[in-house]
Amino acid sequence: MSHGTARVYSCEELRCGDEIQAQFGGVVRFHGHVIELHRPMELLWAVDAIGERRIIEIKKYTVYRLNEVDDSRQYIRGTQETAPAPELANGIGMMPL
Repeated sequence: MSHGTARVYSCEELRCGDEIQAQFGGVVRFHGHVIELHRPMELLWAVDAIGERRIIEIKKYTVYRLNEVDDSRQYIRGTQETAPAPELANGIGMMPL
């Protein structure tokens, strides 16, 4: 696990839990933590400190990883590497009964 600031050019460089900053035109537009990745389309979902969830296109924004978190329990859309979180298992965002 490494720490520091690194420019991100692809979702392949990110993991769930990474702290990121997204800039557009040199202005910070979002700062938060990655919660989901969709690598085939270079999209990520992140949540900020107040709980706002945002989708970010890697190719549209200048994205920096501010730190790296070692967490093997990530959910990556479009792959079969890991199972989805239980609250997403039924596809409608509700916990199974």
